[in-house]
Amino acid sequence: MIIATLTGRTVEDMVELAIEAVEQGADALEVRLDYLENLDMSTALRAVRECTRYERVVATLRREEEGGLYKGDEDRRLEILERVSSEADYVDLELDVAEEEVISPSCETIVSYHNFENTPPKEELIGIRDRCAELGDVAKVVTMARGHEDALRILEVVRTAKAPTIGFAMGEEAKYTRVVSVLIGGFATYAAVRKKAAPGQLTVEETRKLLELLG
Repeated sequence: MIIATLTGRTVEDMVELAIEAVEQGADALEVRLDYLENLDMSTALRAVRECTRYERVVATLRREEEGGLYKGDEDRRLEILERVSSEADYVDLELDVAEEEVISPSCETIVSYHNFENTPPKEELIGIRDRCAELGDVAKVVTMARGHEDALRILEVVRTAKAPTIGFAMGEEAKYTRVVSVLIGGFATYAAVRKKAAPGQLTVEETRKLLELLG
């Protein structure tokens, strides 16, 4: 499954990107609510769903320290996520939030771990993966690769997962993990429509072509 990351600043931008993503071959749409300039987030999710009809929708409101644009109050962020969960198929919750059990989304959850500095040792990564899987419906483990050894380590974490798992490494040297992880059993990968939301991210079109070529 290819999840297209939508980074529009307005509801209209989100809808335009969603239509483009579907045309390029996306299977699901991640609405990055932290990119919106207004707080009408439920409207954005509904608009994306209505314009694309059948694709699954992921709601993400990423805080600044984990690569997002949200700088507001944390309680407010969690309140928004819980409220908009009724308009989404998945809500992305950071691992520490899921562990605190402070909100109860009305949809399935992707429990995510992001490390923008490095890739931890294998056993540590496996523990993180299993904890994410225990707390959510889908585990997501994303790290920064400083070399191919890091990239191979994250792929091994995906390959040995027993629960639905998304896993890849960020960085130009490791961009191939975004495609290979799906080919070895990963639940999904994320791709850009126009603007990249993370280092080494491929476009939906590039990801689809590579999957077809390699698969």
